[in-house]
Amino acid sequence: TSIAGDSQSDTVAGSETMPPSAPALALTSAHFAAALESCGNAAAWPVGLAIFDLMHSADVQPEIVNYRQPVRLCYKANQWELAVRLLLETREMSFTPDEIVYSSAISACRKLGTDYESWVPQLVQELAQVLSATAADIGDEVLDEDMQESLSAGICAVSLSGDLTLAVQLVELMRARGMQPSEEALNAVGGAMAKAGVIDDRMMSFYHELRSRLLQPNELMLHAAMLYYVTHCDEAGSATLW
Repeated sequence: TSIAGDSQSDTVAGSETMPPSAPALALTSAHFAAALESCGNAAAWPVGLAIFDLMHSADVQPEIVNYRQPVRLCYKANQWELAVRLLLETREMSFTPDEIVYSSAISACRKLGTDYESWVPQLVQELAQVLSATAADIGDEVLDEDMQESLSAGICAVSLSGDLTLAVQLVELMRARGMQPSEEALNAVGGAMAKAGVIDDRMMSFYHELRSRLLQPNELMLHAAMLYYVTHCDEAGSATLW
């Protein structure tokens, strides 16, 4: 009896010293967003997608922020179709994609080629609307680099489609955010303007930017610049070059 009593008292004493069990952590979309952000490079894309799938399994309602890193990771890892699929999923969820989702998806569409490139002008237009409505600084140099690449690609695409107004708007948005359009982008928009006969001060600003950055204007730009100089001679007959 005494042994049983000792054992019982030991059990009771032991139970009194045990710490109370911690309450179960209620996972939220913010927890998953933080976990996704830790997957910082392209090699981690399978882990990022696994975390994203786990969020669905845990019945956590995703938010647009939860799509940022998976889309970026898929693009960086050359998983372009997955990046586009995630963009489409944001539409199914009635989310408005943010600039990060748009920029990665646009670049992915460009990489996928003919079957997807026709989507680019519309996506670029939507991205321009998002950028126009948000602050001028993204606040992340890495994202700025991604955005610069995507916007330059978008300028090329919409210039090719003939939407000069949108192409110029994108250049102005990039400049407002301290970004530099690529050589290809400046030549695309300037060349498209020259081809359309829009040889004005705005077109020349693209030409001057190329020259000031020691980049090479394409043949269309060079011919248009010469025409501009000829038609803008002063009364003494000297061209106003700069």
